[in-house]
Amino acid sequence: MPLQIQPDESLASYVRRNLLLSWHINVPPTFQQLATRHVLKTIDVKRLAEAMGWPGCYGFNRLVHSHTMMASTHVFNGHWDHAYSGKQYISEGERFSVWDASFCPECVREDLKVRGFSYWRRYVAPYVTVCFKHNAVLHHQCPFCDKPFNRLGHDLDVMWRKCRGRHLADAPTIPNEDPTAFRRAKIYHQLCTSTCHISNVHAADAAWEKAAALIPDMQGAAAAKMESLHDELGMLRNALEATRTGGRDQIMANVNARICDAVVGVYESYDDFAADLRSLTQGGRAADSLWCTYQSGGSESAHFVDENYEHGVGYWSCPNPSPHSGEHTSADGYYCRRPKIYPCCNLRHPTGRLNDLKPVTVAPLPGIPMVGATGVSCL
Repeated sequence: MPLQIQPDESLASYVRRNLLLSWHINVPPTFQQLATRHVLKTIDVKRLAEAMGWPGCYGFNRLVHSHTMMASTHVFNGHWDHAYSGKQYISEGERFSVWDASFCPECVREDLKVRGFSYWRRYVAPYVTVCFKHNAVLHHQCPFCDKPFNRLGHDLDVMWRKCRGRHLADAPTIPNEDPTAFRRAKIYHQLCTSTCHISNVHAADAAWEKAAALIPDMQGAAAAKMESLHDELGMLRNALEATRTGGRDQIMANVNARICDAVVGVYESYDDFAADLRSLTQGGRAADSLWCTYQSGGSESAHFVDENYEHGVGYWSCPNPSPHSGEHTSADGYYCRRPKIYPCCNLRHPTGRLNDLKPVTVAPLPGIPMVGATGVSCL
């Protein structure tokens, strides 16, 4: 079995650390195969999760949530959405982890004292530039040779080896003097580690109201910037209200990313944001409650498959069918007009010359290995 992955450890760090520090452990060949990948995509995350003993959609989303920056946008969720990462589980082109890395010298020294080794965290630019814990500027270049920590510069192996005879723990700590950068780092950390989903509608509402309350006390460029943000949040609120049945995965990802930026822009702390949310809603769904489900298609209304690990089957559903007459299949891309016949239940397919295509019969899903999930109360 591979080594245990550490809190907030990046996927690239975990792969490299297994190859360098697992002296007495037989590491699965998947780690060697992924070692030279500068970008880990969907298929790579699936293979890594399976090698760790976390197969299926649950294991995939567990890695995405706990070890990638995508957690900061996936934490925002629509009431209609039953899938943690939308269509990413069935998409092959998503980029989840890149080679680019940075480190906090204080974290490295603490790790060596507590664990005996350190590792690369998932928090990297452009999201954050300082350590949320120590308020220290993150090093994106080696302090001993000035090479960047990316595919064209330093190999990540330097974390467990040395550069010019010096360990990264010897790097100087550079105090951060930008309060906005520190606030951003803390808020992104708390979003990524949230145990509960946040309603994107309520989040946009809270940020919109907060921005409106701040404008009267501002002047000049700061007031103009806040007014622009307030207007943008108003448009986001309208977009979210209009999206009641899902399906437009990329649009929702962009909206959630803008909500992240807005929260950083109007709130002094995550606790202030959470307090405003509590005034709008009584609670949210546990983050891991949606890890077993993925969005299987749909351009207007979202179609979902829930992997049931107790019985080893997948359940297809379309809980919020769109009233639009053109939405009748769960297929995407060039399959959008080809009807799919599921082994459980099916929507009526339109007729006509453009839809007169041979149907595709979808075979029942194979057995799904049991994965133990734990629930979290969010009330």
